[in-house]
Amino acid sequence: MNMRTPVFYGFVMLMSVLTSFRLTESGNLRVTVTEIKNSDGEINFSLFNQAIGFPKDGTKSLKQIRGKIERGKCTVTFESIPYGKYAISIYHDENNDKQLNKSWYGKPIEGVAISNDVKGSMNGPPTFEMATFDFNSHKNGLIVKMNYF
Repeated sequence: MNMRTPVFYGFVMLMSVLTSFRLTESGNLRVTVTEIKNSDGEINFSLFNQAIGFPKDGTKSLKQIRGKIERGKCTVTFESIPYGKYAISIYHDENNDKQLNKSWYGKPIEGVAISNDVKGSMNGPPTFEMATFDFNSHKNGLIVKMNYF
């Protein structure tokens, strides 16, 4: 028996084990929201990887970040995010009470923004599918406009 044969098969087995434990590729997702009407409060960003809770329940999001407003915009970075499909829900927490304030009939009275700049309708907020974008090594940044009603 040739001595190289066991070494070769050992190497092949080691490589197959290592590839089965391959780490998911990830990166840092940079999100900027523009057209913020004032510098009061902070901006809340919720990153969703599923439709459950989107866009209203940030507690069901993958990650949340709050950012400071500078010259009408705010930029945050979600770090070490696996590449994939996501949607982002954003609101301008003008009074820093950590919630989106609404009128008595449910209309937001603080600014809101959704990835892909999609807007809600009379039937309600946009769906996860409408707001979904691909995050990968070629697309690692997003710019969204704040909307006030």
